[in-house]
Amino acid sequence: MAAPNTLKGQAVRGVRWTLYGTLLNLALQTLLLALVARWLDRAELGIAAIAMALTQLAVLIADGGLGSAVYRRGTLSPGEPLALMWTGIGLSLVLGLALAALAPLVALLYRQPELEALVRLFAISVVCLGPGLMHRTLLQRNLRFKTLAAVDVFAAAIATLTSLSLLVAGFGLTSLACGAVMRSVASSVGWHLSGRDLVPSVAADWSHVRMYLRLGSIQLLSSLLAFFGGQADVFLTGTLLGMVPLAVFDSAKGLMFRPTQLTVPVVQRVFAPTLAQVSESQERLRGVFGRMLTLTIATNLPLFCGLALAARPLVTILLGDRWADTVSIVPLLAPFAVATLLVSACGQLLYALGKATELLRWNLFRAITNLTAVAVGAQWGPTGIAIGITLQCYLQLALMFVIDVRPITGATLGELTCPMVPYLAAAALAAVPALLIVWLVPIAWLALALATLAYAGTYATYLWFTHPEARELWRLIRSQGLLS
Repeated sequence: MAAPNTLKGQAVRGVRWTLYGTLLNLALQTLLLALVARWLDRAELGIAAIAMALTQLAVLIADGGLGSAVYRRGTLSPGEPLALMWTGIGLSLVLGLALAALAPLVALLYRQPELEALVRLFAISVVCLGPGLMHRTLLQRNLRFKTLAAVDVFAAAIATLTSLSLLVAGFGLTSLACGAVMRSVASSVGWHLSGRDLVPSVAADWSHVRMYLRLGSIQLLSSLLAFFGGQADVFLTGTLLGMVPLAVFDSAKGLMFRPTQLTVPVVQRVFAPTLAQVSESQERLRGVFGRMLTLTIATNLPLFCGLALAARPLVTILLGDRWADTVSIVPLLAPFAVATLLVSACGQLLYALGKATELLRWNLFRAITNLTAVAVGAQWGPTGIAIGITLQCYLQLALMFVIDVRPITGATLGELTCPMVPYLAAAALAAVPALLIVWLVPIAWLALALATLAYAGTYATYLWFTHPEARELWRLIRSQGLLS
């Protein structure tokens, strides 16, 4: 096991580089969102929402779950990386062909012929990812977060440039799919080149590949269930309500979940290996998990609340006036975003400890209950869906804590939630001046700027003078003592 000080430094450096890369990636995605919302009509944006969900599916299935199996493996023989690389290439080819074969069915299901060509382009992106996925796993396994962040930013820049160029040239939805393909190519090349030293030049060792495939298939099934549970609102809204209501709902969800793109990569890349390395001590495990939850809430809660308060000017600036019906959906999704982050953190705890069966069970539960929540909520349109998925998420969070988190960490509900209370109070207090500004200032960009300054200033000032733990958290981060 790594020495504590080494572990602290690696974790904090991982947070820093992952955050830098994610911020740049997020800026590029936001730029693309703002332009696409103005170039495409609302029905096309609904189709684009399905297409983007399929992009996530393509990335998810590309390695057949091999990455997670390798990630948790204690040691690898010198020849295993090469054998697993070729296995991953074969899997990505098979899964890409399977996705392409489903393209006509997807187009028929949504009664949108354009989806057939889009799905086939996403199938190409699955195949393109294959050669680099094992290198990405090895980079992550060796905590090379700076390299991973650089590759992510490079690939995002290539994808954004491709999509914008084709969009301006009049290729419409095809531009987004081509951007996804170019992102896969750039990512795969970047991972392969930067991780070549992690694949020794020796004969391939195929002796344990069957075991990896078995473990990977379990993880892939679990990940697929999690994906369909998390994207149930997108897939079902399109079939039950149509493309325009889907575009309205997905635009609101996309705005609200932008902050999670800053935290989720940190949780997945940094805290999962850290939790795994301290798993032998329940006390240390409880401390790391509790600190992870507190840091997640402290950094994301004010953003969620701020987005909910500034929904009107934000939608006007980013999406345009024709998306005014999105404004009422954004605040409803703030509680859902908080619960989703906490459920994700609990899932990462199980993932880090190798509890594949428990994770599979929860992903199955989420898929079934989320589909039910969306189907029932759709009776009241996008608003009903937002309320339904929020209730489902809090139910799952409560059950996960009682059944798994408490027995594993030994932490009580009070031990995990009490550190979050000051941040809730700070967000509530900061909401007052921000809300007044949004109501009273009619100019969108000015209202957003003033509300942001008032909200952030009030939030930070209140915590700094009333909550010593917030100051200590900041000092720990700066001194690379995040996990002490």
